[in-house]
Amino acid sequence: MKAVVVLSGGQDSATALAMAVKKHGAENVAAITYAYGQRHALETKFARRLAKGIFKIALWKRVPLSFYSSITDNALLSKGIAIEKKKGAKCPNTVVEGRNAVFLTLASVWAKSLGAKEVWTGVGPCGEVRHPRRYRERYPHLLQRHPGARLRQMPRLPPPRTRIQGVRNVV
Repeated sequence: MKAVVVLSGGQDSATALAMAVKKHGAENVAAITYAYGQRHALETKFARRLAKGIFKIALWKRVPLSFYSSITDNALLSKGIAIEKKKGAKCPNTVVEGRNAVFLTLASVWAKSLGAKEVWTGVGPCGEVRHPRRYRERYPHLLQRHPGARLRQMPRLPPPRTRIQGVRNVV
């Protein structure tokens, strides 16, 4: 396996999957999808369809993260909260804090176990790690090798790009 893609089923992660498949071939790409109690769980069905039906990649995994709603609450995780975007806000109240850090960390662990050297992600305009400098500041542990014995050879992660710029990978 050469690459693991964090695949939500949305357009940004679908683009990342397409680019990884173009570079490495479907037989060398795995994708991981997280079910974390999100309101629009339909995306996980799209992720499966992208992975298994359209791109026919080597391996697809759906991982439940049911704990998320026990540590944070917002409109994406709770049907009792109306989805809204307050005046002057950049994003609606559906942004799940820390989600991308968790997703990338878990994808990196899986990539390590598969022998993959790359982890791909696609993040939209409200994604918390879209700006490369901010990404490096918030998640420096994801950009270097972990000191732990079991995680010493973690794959390197590229700085995510916005939907307009596309997604890039690290060789």
